[in-house]
Amino acid sequence: MVMAATLGLLSTAPWRSEAAPEAEGVRETPPEPSEVFGDRLLGVGFAPEGESLYVSGTEHLVEVDWRTGEELRRFEQRPNHLAVGADGTVVGTVLDAALVWDPGADRARHLFDEELGEWNRSVPTADGTRLAASVNDAEGAPLVQVWDLAAAEVEFEIGTDSHARDLHFNADGSLLVVSDYSGTGTSLVWDLDARQTVLELPNEDFPAVPDDTGHHLKHLAFHPTDPSLLAVTTGPEDTALYDLDSGATTPLEAPGTNGHPLYEIHFSSDGSRLVASGDDGASERGGRVWDTATGELLTEGGAPLYSQLGFHPEGTVMATVTPDGERLLIVDAESFEVLHGFPE
Repeated sequence: MVMAATLGLLSTAPWRSEAAPEAEGVRETPPEPSEVFGDRLLGVGFAPEGESLYVSGTEHLVEVDWRTGEELRRFEQRPNHLAVGADGTVVGTVLDAALVWDPGADRARHLFDEELGEWNRSVPTADGTRLAASVNDAEGAPLVQVWDLAAAEVEFEIGTDSHARDLHFNADGSLLVVSDYSGTGTSLVWDLDARQTVLELPNEDFPAVPDDTGHHLKHLAFHPTDPSLLAVTTGPEDTALYDLDSGATTPLEAPGTNGHPLYEIHFSSDGSRLVASGDDGASERGGRVWDTATGELLTEGGAPLYSQLGFHPEGTVMATVTPDGERLLIVDAESFEVLHGFPE
């Protein structure tokens, strides 16, 4: 079944040597990690005004000017997951807590539940009033918590059968997708007011479609302005838009991936584009981009769009991290060419 100027790094050691070849028999010393980004990137997200980009890595979380690479702010904590809300709320997780930076704040608030064993991912609503977090309880069982950020309290918990949980709120914050991205469990859409499931996948309309590893791919994401519109992918060539109110399904043009998987999906800020992340390698790999109004595939082959992808608020560029986690790419949203790659 089918269903969105060179960046100058502030580094004391260059990533690529510009010096003349060294004397014969002398080995060149490998470059040191960038002082701006560290040695492995874990998440990216544009600030709402589009002038800066948050980049989380194993070394630190920084806010940079994505056009010049100037470090604007460096934060004390190092979250292993990053999400930036439309209102400017920045959230992340460490092993035992969620971190919340209110808009413009330099210091994070910690959300902590002593009955939990581990925190994985978190995401805020567009207005910054709620946060959803995928966590494990003290015995390691997976669940999702929904927090009231003003009160810093858990409103309720959602049971899940998967440890691989991706989370998306809809446009008005009334629905939450709990997406099993491993493909081995169940994906759910929750009504947060009624506190009940309104959609479960796989189902008759969206069956489990295995990839070449035997995993059943299920990736979901809500449209950023239409609260009822959901993008669903169930296989490497099966992606559609699904209207929860009407039940209408709009298939998107099938990409030729030769069986290579597509990963998490992302809408542009206005919802006019949908991107499915890919992996690196042959030409049929890489990400795919669709026009959501027509369902037309805008990429002839694989585009350099991978995990940890963020759209500029105006839709002009995208930021993404290479599959090895070592480089940040700024990609033109029309031509899908890499404008900058860092480290260079």
